[in-house]
Amino acid sequence: MTELTLDREQAQVDMSGATQVVKVLLMVLALMISVFMLNRVVVDKLDKYETAESSQITTAMRERQLGCLSKNIYYEAGSEPFEGKVAVAQVTLNRVNSGQFPADICKTIYQKNIFRNKIIK
Repeated sequence: MTELTLDREQAQVDMSGATQVVKVLLMVLALMISVFMLNRVVVDKLDKYETAESSQITTAMRERQLGCLSKNIYYEAGSEPFEGKVAVAQVTLNRVNSGQFPADICKTIYQKNIFRNKIIK
C-alpha cells in the first residue's frame, strides 16, 4: 500500500505542474489579447484625427487679441463677479468661433452693430 500512496502523490505533483504551465500559458495568451485589443483601439482613435497644420498666428497677434479680450471683459463686466467676466469672455469667443463674426477677436469686439445694419436695410 505504501507504493500506491507514493504513486498517487507523484501523480498529483505531476498534475499540479501541468496545471501551472497551463495557467501561465493562459495568462500569457490573455496578456497578448489585451495588448492587441488596446493597440487596435488606440490606432482606431488616432486614425479619426487629422494632423494639425501649423498656424500663422504670431506671439504679437496673440498678445493683441488677448489685450482686446481683456479690455472687453473690463468694460463689459468690470464690476461683475468672476462668473460674469467668464461669461463675457465665453460669449466673445463663441462669436469668434461661430463663423458669423470675424475670426479675429479684436475685429469681433470693435465691429459695428451688424444686427442694426441688417434691420435698416
